[in-house]
Amino acid sequence: MGLALVTGATGGIGRALCAVAAADGYDLLITDVAGVDALAEELRARFSVEVAPYAFDLSELEQARALVAAVADQPIEALLHGSGVDIFSRFDHLDPAEIESLLNVNLVSQVLVTRGVVSGMVARGRGRILTMASTAGFKANPYQSTYSGSKAFMLLFSEGLHLELKEAGIGVTCLAPGSTNTPFFRTAGIPVSDAQVAGFMDPSEVATQAWKSLNAGEFLVVPGLKNQAQYHLAHWAPKAMIHRWATWRANHRRSSSGGSDE
Repeated sequence: MGLALVTGATGGIGRALCAVAAADGYDLLITDVAGVDALAEELRARFSVEVAPYAFDLSELEQARALVAAVADQPIEALLHGSGVDIFSRFDHLDPAEIESLLNVNLVSQVLVTRGVVSGMVARGRGRILTMASTAGFKANPYQSTYSGSKAFMLLFSEGLHLELKEAGIGVTCLAPGSTNTPFFRTAGIPVSDAQVAGFMDPSEVATQAWKSLNAGEFLVVPGLKNQAQYHLAHWAPKAMIHRWATWRANHRRSSSGGSDE
């Protein structure tokens, strides 16, 4: 069917993207910090597709460049970005190294890997790219300012690519998921209860909607009615109302974690 490169492949939405692409007959190139060999074996057994694992840490730009070099000769037809990280903290309490790592994963590595893959797509006259943003990119989010800013960048970057690469035969779709049932929130230090997590969208559902939108040539996919409501609210509600709600939510989360800004 074709060849897909999936980043952030071993967990959450990235892992689910591997499954939907493989179920559609795509051979896979998968990359993540660790666990790619075991995932490759699982995908081969489950879907009878070819899977090549690459262990790279996209929080380091040299490794992002190394990934691009490693797949340079591969006829990639679908690039699926599944990586993303967040840190719930007041900005002045963040270590600069944490900021750099977050921006590298969420923004810079996405751009570099996309640039490394897109030339081959253009030369072949076909290809599809799924970028990773978030509903957090639609509005300001206190204590997640760097994260939200990185996602807002990806929304505009993806929209621009969607427009400029159309005539080259390349489709670009931006995925903006909301709360998803993955370890993301706890890894980021965002206090959530088990009951809250259980009510989040399943990553398989998110990936399925993203894959359908990618194949349909849509620019933006916001999975779930609740998340779509957030999208429309962010675009039409008065800024003052959005700011009050965002500040209340951030302070509620801080109080749930004992009031710490760390």
